[in-house]
Amino acid sequence: MAIASSIPALINTGLFFRLYSIIELKGMAVTMAALILSLYGGLSFVFSLISGYLADRLNPRYLIVDSFVYQVINILLLNYMKGPILAIVFGVNMGIIAGIQGVSFRTIWPNYFGKENLASISSFRMTMMVIASSISPLLIGIFYDTFKGYDQALFLMAIIGFIGGLFALMAKKPKVLKVN
Repeated sequence: MAIASSIPALINTGLFFRLYSIIELKGMAVTMAALILSLYGGLSFVFSLISGYLADRLNPRYLIVDSFVYQVINILLLNYMKGPILAIVFGVNMGIIAGIQGVSFRTIWPNYFGKENLASISSFRMTMMVIASSISPLLIGIFYDTFKGYDQALFLMAIIGFIGGLFALMAKKPKVLKVN
């Protein structure tokens, strides 16, 4: 689950660093990137509240898996996006996904390990997220320079999101070993 929890940081940071350029290459006004980020922030806030309610009633692991599926579809939407309507849909989806992932990942750790070591677990998770966030803009830039566009980089992000969904799906609550 630690790997899965760092993947949204990798995907989102890479996309947000390159969003201006992606939007420009899609033939839209670069102000659309600002609109997308505004939609992302506002809807992430709203869906954090909604997903908190859902995570109390549903298994957060399934919310995480569903959010990865939604994220992969949204990255593919970005890759094939033509026009401002789909750009707005992309921004709305990113906000919804971020709200669900943020709360669900924070909820699952105490469910799996309890509250006793939550600070240590959170610091490890944050370290993984920072590493992933620092890699992705460079990775996407290398793909852009190599292939003269973002198509391959976006497909890579979709594949990484799919892998994150698989890791989340396979993650099971650890069993506590009792030592005499």
